[in-house]
Parts: sequence; structure tokens; C-alpha cells
Amino acid sequence: MHPLPGWLIDYAAIRILDLLAWQEQNAIHGPLLEIGIYHGRSLALMLRSALRSNDRVVALDTFQFVPLETVKTGVAPIVDPESIVWLQTSSTSCSSRQLLHVLGADPRFISIDGSHECDDVFWDLRLAEDMLAARGLVAVDDFMNMVAMGVNVGVHKFFATPRNLAPFAYTCNKLFLSRPELAPSYRHAFEQMVMADRIEPLSAKGLVEQTLWGKSLEVLPG
Repeated sequence: MHPLPGWLIDYAAIRILDLLAWQEQNAIHGPLLEIGIYHGRSLALMLRSALRSNDRVVALDTFQFVPLETVKTGVAPIVDPESIVWLQTSSTSCSSRQLLHVLGADPRFISIDGSHECDDVFWDLRLAEDMLAARGLVAVDDFMNMVAMGVNVGVHKFFATPRNLAPFAYTCNKLFLSRPELAPSYRHAFEQMVMADRIEPLSAKGLVEQTLWGKSLEVLPG
């Protein structure tokens, strides 16, 4: 992903790769969806997993900041851009039914990194809640990022009422969610990934168990 411009932190990328690999190892299949592409850094991680599992990838963005053709050129060394389903639109103009029709099945991974405005983040989380596969996971970008206040307000607004999503881990601006019944399994897997990491200095700092919206999650301060 390094040749692609963007702000995805290396450590967050490593843990996303780990979580996607864990899905593959546990026979969790299904399409992958990203809302908000920019140049495609996190999309590149999703493509790696999708290629190994032969799953569909859907990339949704207005492409107003980075033209679609530029993004296609950037990911071309990874995969034929025409193998990706590109949706040039705003997520707030999409319903979960429309997206599921394009995806073809409940997605196993959803990356939320589109508009950082409160109401838009709330909408994207509603879409994720409606669509996520029973054993899928969601990565929400820029939560607890002080220069992305709209994300923080939108996420808190979403979890102000009981939800069919629960947090299980947080690190480097990424909040990870799953279905509540799968959160303990994902949390344990995330903990094992960090403990087994002997390369990244951040892993050596150790995890801190926290409670957020009444749910336990593993936090690795970055």
C-alpha cells in the first residue's frame, strides 16, 4: 500500500491484514465493501484478502477528491481494476437493499471511511448494521481522532441506543466492530495477534481492556 497516498497507519494496516487472514482461516467468506476510497490504501488490503478467497470487492466513493481513473491506475499493480465493482455515488444515497444487490451476499468486511460528517457517519453505520454478515467485521476510520470530530459524534450517536454491532478492539484511529455474539471471539483473536507480534514496537506496549457503550474491547494506544 505504500506507493499509494493516504493516511492509513502501518500498524492499523497490519492488524487489518491479520483480521482478514483470521476470517480466511475460519472459513468466513463473503464480499468486502469499502465506503470512502481516496487513493485506495485500505482497498489494497481488502483486495489481497479477496484474491485469496475469491470474494467480490465493492468500492464506493464520490471520487470527487481523487478521480476514479487515478484510483484504478493506483491499484492496477495489485489486481485488474475491472474486477472491482466501482460505485461512484454517495453512500447516503444508497439503501442497504441496493448495496446488498450489488454485493451479492452479506459482506464479511466493511470499511467505513467516507464522509466524516456526523450524520453521514451515522448513516454508514446504519448500513453496516443492516448488511454485515453474521461473522463479519467493520472497521471505522478516524474514531477518537481529534481532527475528525464528526466521526466521534456520529459513532456515539449511533451507539446511544442498543445496536446489533459491538466494539471489540481499537488502535491507531481504527475502531473495530462485529456482531455482539462474535465480539468475544474477535477480541480474543485480536489479543493473540498483538501478543504474537515480535516486530512492531507498538505491540510491546501491551493492550488495555476498556469498556465502551457497555461492551469490553481491547485498546492498543498508538
